[in-house]
Amino acid sequence: GSWWAIRNNWFAPESVSTLPKDAARILSFEGDVRITRAATRETVVVTKETFIAAGDTIQTQADGKAIVQMVDGSVLTVRPNSTLIIKDNSSIFGGANVRVSLDDGQLNVRTDQQPADAENVVEMLDSQTEVKPQTDASFNADAQTKGGEIRITRGSVDTTVGGTKTTLNENEFASVNNGRITSKEKLLLAPRPVQPGDGAQLVDNTGSGVSVSFSWQDDSTLPVASYYIQVS
Repeated sequence: GSWWAIRNNWFAPESVSTLPKDAARILSFEGDVRITRAATRETVVVTKETFIAAGDTIQTQADGKAIVQMVDGSVLTVRPNSTLIIKDNSSIFGGANVRVSLDDGQLNVRTDQQPADAENVVEMLDSQTEVKPQTDASFNADAQTKGGEIRITRGSVDTTVGGTKTTLNENEFASVNNGRITSKEKLLLAPRPVQPGDGAQLVDNTGSGVSVSFSWQDDSTLPVASYYIQVS
């Protein structure tokens, strides 16, 4: 009987989660990432067990990056040299409210399917952007120039600046400057590689080098002035 109980973990202590209710989880991080606690103003270096609560500030250094999961299931990627404040991350009566403020740097937001009463908002400079379900959005804020950019690669967002609401859809870009959206335009689609094929190997059988031609198909309807090719 004792052998059976031990084998079925009857005596093993239950795992107790130290994650507070409605706290954001750090899925992964690289380099120097720090959290400043809103309650104590203490700054802690991120580890696997670090959580993020409403009011806390995330700061990434030049080599730092953090991927954070919010209460609504959305995933935030805080890029290097960025400062992000978690203003709200709560769930009430089945709904979820997420609100963050990007003071400086770059933030990527990915949402999947969400309840109808969920709200996911990114504040940046003088703008407030509501991120819709099944959306990939990128936000860039420059604290020195007071300028910002919003890029949508999937889904849509509603950005409000100075009381005026603007909807940005898939493959659209907008600049935010001086309390207004100064430009809204289409993003160029990524060129589609034609040759060499994906995973192709080029073998130098002669030892004197090998020549290769690169070609690609432009699927954008917008005029392109030039291309850059990177080989690595």
